[in-house]
Amino acid sequence: MAGRWLIGMAAAFLAVTAPAGARSRSGASVALDLPEIANGIVASVEDGVTLTLDDGRVLRLAGLLAPAPPLTMGQDASWPSAEAARRALADLTLGKNVSLHAAQPAPDRHNRLVGQLVAADGTWLQPVLLRQGADRVEPAPNAGTVAAPLLKAEAEARRRHKGLWRLPAYGVRTPETLTARDTGSFVLVEGRVLSIAPTHEATYLDFAQDWHHGFTVRIPHGVLQRASGFDPAALEGRRIRVRGWLVYEGRPILDLADLAALEPLPGRRKPPAPP
Repeated sequence: MAGRWLIGMAAAFLAVTAPAGARSRSGASVALDLPEIANGIVASVEDGVTLTLDDGRVLRLAGLLAPAPPLTMGQDASWPSAEAARRALADLTLGKNVSLHAAQPAPDRHNRLVGQLVAADGTWLQPVLLRQGADRVEPAPNAGTVAAPLLKAEAEARRRHKGLWRLPAYGVRTPETLTARDTGSFVLVEGRVLSIAPTHEATYLDFAQDWHHGFTVRIPHGVLQRASGFDPAALEGRRIRVRGWLVYEGRPILDLADLAALEPLPGRRKPPAPP
């Protein structure tokens, strides 16, 4: 089971990192294959992932997270990267016709329609914003086929230090640098999984010998149940990149919302140290 799952994860990783021409389907087709749930002229852009059509409907770009001021500064604080993300989306959409594509047409709890945004010429706009470094990827539950091209676009911006990736505040973290001060923040973390601990409610990936105080990724059983063939034990000794919202429960913990938020990194597995 572990071997089959690692092969599948390796294939997913190659799909993220392979050149666009190496895949049989273009990124735009991934979004356009989803049903259209809204279209219209963009009347205003509220932030890097939210806009309003001329008929009053509010659209939210799925799978993206816009920069925002730290919680300690308050929501109305000036934050240059947040304004840059809003301008990037406005430059692409304001006064123009767009369509929104999603498998689920129901609005979210804020009465926003959530999906993949497509310009009138067929351009899928989420990857465009990610390649500019305007936003980051935040995989939603059941991210499906859209996750790989979004992660690829973000990785391109990260390699080129575009947009927010020029700023230390948005850099990829290591487990040792995470503290209680990071509570409530969205982080990208790269490190080696040293041990796996399954429980009745979740499976824990520990990145420190002293798991009581070190960084941990918590994978709820609901996420595991959605992933056919996923074997967490196959990750022991391997380097991975994870992303999500950090909580602090005597140690920094990242709750994984979807397996798309977990990326195996190249390199050999390192056998766990003897007890």
